[in-house]
Amino acid sequence: TDTPDGPRELVAASDSSDPTMQPNGCSGLSVSSDSRLLAVRSRSGSIRVLDFESGAEVTSYKSRSWWGGRSVFLPDSHDLIRSHEGVIERWPVSPEAPPSEIANTRGTILAIAMSRDGKYIAASTQSMGRGGPGRNRVEVFEVSSGQPVCGPLDLNLSAIALALSPDGKLLAVGHRTGVMHLYSLPTGSVVRIWNESDDDILALAFSPDGRLFGVAGRDGQVQLHDSASGQMVARLPGHAGGVESIAFSLDGCRLATSGDDKLIHLWQLDSLRDELASMDLAW
Repeated sequence: TDTPDGPRELVAASDSSDPTMQPNGCSGLSVSSDSRLLAVRSRSGSIRVLDFESGAEVTSYKSRSWWGGRSVFLPDSHDLIRSHEGVIERWPVSPEAPPSEIANTRGTILAIAMSRDGKYIAASTQSMGRGGPGRNRVEVFEVSSGQPVCGPLDLNLSAIALALSPDGKLLAVGHRTGVMHLYSLPTGSVVRIWNESDDDILALAFSPDGRLFGVAGRDGQVQLHDSASGQMVARLPGHAGGVESIAFSLDGCRLATSGDDKLIHLWQLDSLRDELASMDLAW
């Protein structure tokens, strides 16, 4: 529904009788570059591709595992980059089209993120150790060749939130403990480390112009930050439960959020910006 004072809501439940296609909460969103399609990942690992305006299902993909099915649209294309266990694949949005492999990370993929130009894909992975703790790392690959951009970035804790800046020069990594890391690419050097929250960081996204980045977590809040200073400029409430995914539209005027309440919220950021401007708080 559309309301003058809040976001538009889409129900993410599937009409399929297959239990693996039922969402059990949304945990991933991606918007196509023409803002026509919305890919919705459920906790069961399935992906449903919806028409952004009508909410009608275009196609769907059923995963064999909980961690399967993380996805992001390629720019200027309706092709999805998706993860299936430890493999990164390119998937044409068509029921008949088979996927093609880009890279094999040799670990379980917890999150993926793509640069705006579609040249690079980052993946947060976890591999189990024998008789000891597993290895947590972030790997960055060229989409066209599957070759690594830099050496794997080793992490002390697992990260399930990633975002690449529009120019592909910065990588933001959010940890379960609320700690944020910002890396410079292709060197992999640390730019900044800070505590964003006392709870899990579940989703990150840069705006298309790179001026804002959004952070969402277990507390149900979405926070927008100025990318240059790191200062928070807005907090968006509304979800009952954790917010597991956020995605900006290509024009930067809309923000989609989804979470444990099985709802997708569509925020009109231009209206929010005008309201904040009246209080001298606009970005």
